[in-house]
Amino acid sequence: MKATALETVSAIGRNSVRDALDFFCYKNNIKKEETKMILDRNENKEVVVLLGAGSMGTAIVRRIAAGKKILLGDISEKALERVAHEFTYGGYDVETQIVDACDEKSIREFAKKAAALGPVMYYIHTAGASPSQASPEHIIALDLIGTSYAID
Repeated sequence: MKATALETVSAIGRNSVRDALDFFCYKNNIKKEETKMILDRNENKEVVVLLGAGSMGTAIVRRIAAGKKILLGDISEKALERVAHEFTYGGYDVETQIVDACDEKSIREFAKKAAALGPVMYYIHTAGASPSQASPEHIIALDLIGTSYAID
């Protein structure tokens, strides 16, 4: 009698994937040596990078980051902790780094960390300020110059 995938998982309960393979092969009269098993241990996950951990950026990340590594960057440690907690609670794999989006060196350090995590597939840049939040000088530094550093 052949075992279905559901029966296999039910039979082993909380045991390992290898136990599931053993059970499946036994029930289906298959030699284990004839199977090719690839275990994805989530190594080399694609990376989604977000600079600016506000609501607009986090909404985008929620839509595209399932099964991927997320790197959050923001100048506010409090914002990073809050958003990282929300994502981690939702089952996402998250790392954080404090980043000053106006500072070229800070952005380069952020990029190095992103590259070290795996292949960066998405970069979302929502760090910015509006006239109600900051002076015109700061807006130029953050929205224009800082963005050019990040794109570079």
